[in-house]
Amino acid sequence: MTATTIAEAGKTASRRINAAADEAIDEAAGQARKVADLLGAKAQKATDHAADSVEDLAKTVRSFAQEQPLAALAASALAGFLFAVLFVRRVPRTIYVNPNTH
Repeated sequence: MTATTIAEAGKTASRRINAAADEAIDEAAGQARKVADLLGAKAQKATDHAADSVEDLAKTVRSFAQEQPLAALAASALAGFLFAVLFVRRVPRTIYVNPNTH
């Protein structure tokens, strides 16, 4: 074998490897697109379901508030109180004593 023949064989092998790599990349990209589409569809379905659930809850609350306004008012006041107790940060009070006052 001559150097030219070896070089040509190397170029041919390189082209085949590049073509195989391009094909593998295209296949992986296609699979990734399929997975992304599937996940997107599932996320949309979950979002739609959550929106329907929130809408149903809003209808139930609205109906309850119309049927029993005083109970709804008391429930909302209780919910506000519990929210304040649980989530409002209490700042500890620090008392400074001046040592020179004695």
